[in-house]
Amino acid sequence: MSQGKRATILLVELPVFPKGVLSLGLPLLAAYFEEKLNVKTLDINQFDWQGFDLLPYLKEVDYVGFKVSSQSMEHAISLTQKINNSNPDIKVLWGGELPSLLPELCLEHADCIVTKRVEGCLDELLADLVSGSLKQTYEGGSDFSGKHRTPLIQPFLSQGDYFSFMGLPLETSTGCDRFCRFCMVHTMQPGVKYRLEDTLKLDLENLGQTFVNVLDYNIGITKEHLLNVCRQFEESQVLGWMCEMCLESLEDEEILEALSKSRCKMIYCGLESINEEGLKSVNKHKTNHPDHYRRIIKKVQSYGLNIASGFIVGLEGTTEQTFRQMLDFYNEVGIEYVKITFLTYNPGTYFYKAMKRSGDYTTEDISRFDGNHLTYLAHGLSEAEMYNGTKWFIREFYSIPSVIRRSWKAHRTFHRRLEAVLFNLCYGQSYKDWLKHDVLETNSSGIRSLMEKGFARPWYIRASEWLLVKTQKAQLKIE
Repeated sequence: MSQGKRATILLVELPVFPKGVLSLGLPLLAAYFEEKLNVKTLDINQFDWQGFDLLPYLKEVDYVGFKVSSQSMEHAISLTQKINNSNPDIKVLWGGELPSLLPELCLEHADCIVTKRVEGCLDELLADLVSGSLKQTYEGGSDFSGKHRTPLIQPFLSQGDYFSFMGLPLETSTGCDRFCRFCMVHTMQPGVKYRLEDTLKLDLENLGQTFVNVLDYNIGITKEHLLNVCRQFEESQVLGWMCEMCLESLEDEEILEALSKSRCKMIYCGLESINEEGLKSVNKHKTNHPDHYRRIIKKVQSYGLNIASGFIVGLEGTTEQTFRQMLDFYNEVGIEYVKITFLTYNPGTYFYKAMKRSGDYTTEDISRFDGNHLTYLAHGLSEAEMYNGTKWFIREFYSIPSVIRRSWKAHRTFHRRLEAVLFNLCYGQSYKDWLKHDVLETNSSGIRSLMEKGFARPWYIRASEWLLVKTQKAQLKIE
């Protein structure tokens, strides 16, 4: 890097699955770095990995930054080696999940790693990038509120093809006050921090008439914060929004009223199971009480809100009957959609070692610790039953008859029922791709083929998304 010349950094989104959802990471990092650096961005998910050449993007670049997860580790290693071979003067930075969990492993490949959230070390990192005196390790944190920039999301949408049904990403807080054993939030985002109110207002102004996906792990940690966010959404022009919080935070009628007025459509709750034994095995029994599920969900739906749920496969006590019980429950209460993940204790966490007393790991391949594969099997469980049950559940839950039945269960208007059906057609596509590419077969390479194929929305997804926006705008006119 020439003295006096403004350094350039290339920020790269590595291949992932599921893909098609615009990550907030790339726009946010670009907004942070553009104060002191020239910033280029590249989303490799828009290209087929086979035949992709990174070298043309490295012209006049001083630094390359990758956000690395267990799933994308092999691709990060491959590209880092190519950069080192083509131009050893370019320094490669790794940040994200994997450097936070396994820093020593990542330092075998990267020139520099950033652990946790970059906000906690942003000033130091920027100064060293400008001066060309990069350290090997920077420890970030959750110094979130004062550092947060307001990135313009729309320019990134024009650089590739992305789903619109999930909404544009937005954060209002970081961290969580719950301690689920499988969750990495306390590793990645220690402590709870909240956005400054004026920056949140600016975000909503920039987003305009769009659907918004609030990415907070638990937006309902404090009632005061949640009510403030609802008020800002109510005063904005957004078509609607969705968020994540604990189901039992939704017994408060003031909160439900505020969510309804703010045009909140869906609330994702990590219900995960209706089995007490399974919940206790991951320390969710203190916050999740299946005896309360039906009553609270019905109350939430009476305000025109809808509940989506997580379903963790492989909790203790899971049997073939578990999948039938979960399907019957979700259909009965009219759950909006279900996010299916396999129980995962990530290498580098305390519970990765601790849970060996209760089960065994089916693989040591780090790339499979992504929630798309069964990596941990509690004593007494059958791997075949877990995979077969999951395949059956996907086919049944995301079938057209099931989607339509669930859309009628809650207190929905015609437009809300249509919205629910269209959303499910889009959301269920990733799980249908699991089946199509045999991801749920032992030692399958299906997930790699999905990761390495360039993303393009099928025509029926485009059509569903177009109709979804029309439906959301029609509801605004009625209200």
